[in-house]
Amino acid sequence: GSRQDDLQRLYCSRDWGETQAILARYSIRYVFVGALERSAYQAEANCPHGLVEAKFIRYLSIVFQQGAITIYEYNNLK
Repeated sequence: GSRQDDLQRLYCSRDWGETQAILARYSIRYVFVGALERSAYQAEANCPHGLVEAKFIRYLSIVFQQGAITIYEYNNLK
């Protein structure tokens, strides 16, 4: 799949294993969730549940939060 498809899966997947594989594949350390991401990943055919932020809340650390913006840090040692 393309990088854009992987980004969509990163934000839309409910599967932490799939999300973790994408984070590792691209060496992603920070995940940004703001108005643009919430707007881009709304519930639709390719993103049936919309942006699934619960997995980030559960498995990642919040390193910044202000208003509707949250930045999560992925530490692959967790």
